[in-house]
Amino acid sequence: MEPHLIARKEYLDHIAPFEGKPVIKILSGMRRVGKSCLLQLLARSLREGGVADDLILYYDMESLAHERLRAYRPFYD
Repeated sequence: MEPHLIARKEYLDHIAPFEGKPVIKILSGMRRVGKSCLLQLLARSLREGGVADDLILYYDMESLAHERLRAYRPFYD
């Protein structure tokens, strides 16, 4: 799942204060700017902080394997 990633400490440090807070977090930006890579870095950071793998969900919504989740109802279910 995780290719070689360049550490983006500044971005992760900006996100860190919101970890564990009961608010919705949105990571937005243009295509191909690194949003998915940043989320993979965040997942790595959570694992290193002791969060179990089964508590971290990652879905590549461009993958045909998750095509059924593109509609809101199957994703919600």
